[in-house]
Amino acid sequence: MTTAAAVRARAPGKLILAGEHAAVVGGPVLAAAIGLHCTAVVRPRRDGAVELLLPDVGVRRVTDWPTLSRYTAEARRRWSAFATDPGGPAFAAVRGDDPAHVVAATLGETLPHLRHAPSGISLTVTSGLPVGAGFGSSAATAVATCAAVLAHHHGAPDAESVAAVAARTEKLQHGTPSGIDTATVQRGGTQWLPRDTHRTAGAVGLPIDEAALSMFALHHTGPAAEPTGQVVAAVRARLTPQALAQSEHATTSLSAALARPRPDRSEVIAAIRDSARFLARLGVVPEGVAAAIRTVEEHGGAAKICGAGSLTGPGAGALLVVRPDDGPATAPGLAPFTPVAAPLGVAGLHWEEL
Repeated sequence: MTTAAAVRARAPGKLILAGEHAAVVGGPVLAAAIGLHCTAVVRPRRDGAVELLLPDVGVRRVTDWPTLSRYTAEARRRWSAFATDPGGPAFAAVRGDDPAHVVAATLGETLPHLRHAPSGISLTVTSGLPVGAGFGSSAATAVATCAAVLAHHHGAPDAESVAAVAARTEKLQHGTPSGIDTATVQRGGTQWLPRDTHRTAGAVGLPIDEAALSMFALHHTGPAAEPTGQVVAAVRARLTPQALAQSEHATTSLSAALARPRPDRSEVIAAIRDSARFLARLGVVPEGVAAAIRTVEEHGGAAKICGAGSLTGPGAGALLVVRPDDGPATAPGLAPFTPVAAPLGVAGLHWEEL
């Protein structure tokens, strides 16, 4: 166990550049870490209790490890029931309504990875990632929390355990995640998950020049009306072979264009437009956001939502925008939305003793 007064772990969020929704059934997906972070700080407690301090969701409570273990076991039971029929209505029961769900489930999933009896801790989790924006806030929370707890107990977190815990927690939060979120927030940079490799090889780093990623601008259209897992479950039946082929073409075209030493902006714009049409086909782009995308395209650029989107709107989370070479500095049609000033392709998980 560390002798430090505290351990701090920090994980970035992520942004799906292309391939969302198709990824949950084996389609390729491209994602980048985003320079907004979740931070977890663990301090020792002598009474063996577990104190949760989560100011972003208004939680301040004292519990214990056996309670967290039982909580996670119950969440797994609910997920198993959902997995037998992964439709929209069944998802509602998976997460429950505890605002501390992700943190509690992460702690429960971390327990089997501790090499000795757990000690008392005070855990503070804060996040600069807006919930419902498609920025991977739950993945960043799981990775940062698990890493901080493992570092407190073992002196350092091991990457394999962090990845396993985060993957299991994401299932309890989102139902059927592809794994790209946790890989991206843990490793950072840009991650590429090829088709049908989700449960075998997993994501691999795709080197993309910083200048290529800087051609993207980000806006927040407002939080999605429904949780990611609910949207994913609701539109799963719309992932026809034709729709999946459309997504795969857009995703592979974008990754190929960005991986070149000097990406051709017109190729990037074409791929983003294809990805936007796939998402519109699924019915996850609210009309107000779709109108803004059309305006951007009319002026030569391209835009798409990033993440699950929304079934009822008006917000759909993050909007990724590319303007043409000769276009204005700010693409038209985006005035209703909030610009997000955060770099893409940043470093992944970082931890330190305080």
